[in-house]
Amino acid sequence: MSEIDWATIRAALAEPFEPADVDYRPQGKPSSRNGKDYARCLAYVDARAVATRLDDVVGIDGWQFNWEPVASAGGKVTAAKGTLAIHGISKSDVGDGDATETTKASVSDALKRCAVLWGLGRYLYGMPAEWAEVDVRDGKIAGLATGEITRLRAKLPRRGHASAPDLASAPAPAVVAAPGDTSPASQDLRARVQVAYPRMAAQAIAKLTTERATAMLAAADQRKTA
Repeated sequence: MSEIDWATIRAALAEPFEPADVDYRPQGKPSSRNGKDYARCLAYVDARAVATRLDDVVGIDGWQFNWEPVASAGGKVTAAKGTLAIHGISKSDVGDGDATETTKASVSDALKRCAVLWGLGRYLYGMPAEWAEVDVRDGKIAGLATGEITRLRAKLPRRGHASAPDLASAPAPAVVAAPGDTSPASQDLRARVQVAYPRMAAQAIAKLTTERATAMLAAADQRKTA
């Protein structure tokens, strides 16, 4: 058996996905401006895109995914521990379900989280949240407005180009425990901090001052060019 070229595998797994494989999920409450509704949106890929990338890079027999329930309610799995093995080397993480398809969502989320540990889609964590026009029905976000997904995907990096920095493992710095202002601009700053420092607790991010959030994003930008 030939020696496994881990450097080549890692580089191939970490390549950006095709923009058509990336979707955007609106976050939080919409904000109205000039008669239109807008919301912050975060980029993500689904489990099928992850499985296809694994097949393409290591082959259908080069990887294996197993899962086990870690929490359940009403006979449905609400959290699952996944283990993704590539050529016998395993990495594990836990995925959460949603209100509609708890078991399926938990397992899919576990696969995607494990894949991030291998570098798949990790660049998406280094991208800032984007504001996009959304459709609002009965006070709830029903989806992106027509044409917005095309606009957002046009900003994404493509395979063969330099990808976003690896921020998924960046340690969360200490924060100043002072009340932050609640202006839209400051809320947007905190949303960008959440993307840049995904391991940082939401409660800590909520306490950030505008100055501290700006400083943290500047530090993240410095890592991009380091």
